[in-house]
Amino acid sequence: MKALILAGGFGTRLNDLGKSTAKGLIKINNKAIIDYILESLNNVKSVKEVIVVTNNKFYNDLRGWKGNKKITLLDNGVDKAENKLGAIGDMYFAIKKLNIDDDLLILGSDNLFDFQLNGLVSEFYKKRFSYLVVREEKLERMHLYGNALINSNLKLIDFVEKPEKPLSNLAASCIYLYPREILPLFDFYIKSESNHDQPGRFVSWLLKQKKDVYVYKITGRWFDIGHLETLNEAIKSFQ
Repeated sequence: MKALILAGGFGTRLNDLGKSTAKGLIKINNKAIIDYILESLNNVKSVKEVIVVTNNKFYNDLRGWKGNKKITLLDNGVDKAENKLGAIGDMYFAIKKLNIDDDLLILGSDNLFDFQLNGLVSEFYKKRFSYLVVREEKLERMHLYGNALINSNLKLIDFVEKPEKPLSNLAASCIYLYPREILPLFDFYIKSESNHDQPGRFVSWLLKQKKDVYVYKITGRWFDIGHLETLNEAIKSFQ
């Protein structure tokens, strides 16, 4: 299994902080968000390689952070937000660039959490279906997240990105786990769909292709550091 950390965003909703700092390098309690993610991945023995895909604007910053860490760092060549590949585009870029043919754990570099990834990986190996991580959220905040509808077996029935009318109270994090057999389908998605940004759209597309997707429910702390509001919430929680 390989792990792919998505760090290609430009932090446009974080105002001046996002303009000057890659979201993954924003510090919470004196530690970069991406370091929290890396610590979690280091506890998963089945992860044999960690890949970080970033944009050209923040590539040197991420290269300085990488140092001697055993991480594969990719520059997607994009230097302006208006030219971004999008989250799905960055997934596809990394898969094609490195010819990835392994099970793939995908995490957003702006996801801060304290649950153990081993539980997710263990469930994945039992079923070998696609997985996404969800948690319960207040309905009035569901417009900020991907929204999952599931059956009693935790199988995904429907998925909508940032809905005005929520399907349920289950919010999706940017944590996905795909079996190697699914990876070739990114090529079909990129060629047939115009929206390459929101990662949940690939999940919705998989459902249309009659591919089974399951959810892994978590409790505890999880923050999507996409807005100043959630950044401040995370800082208070992790102090």
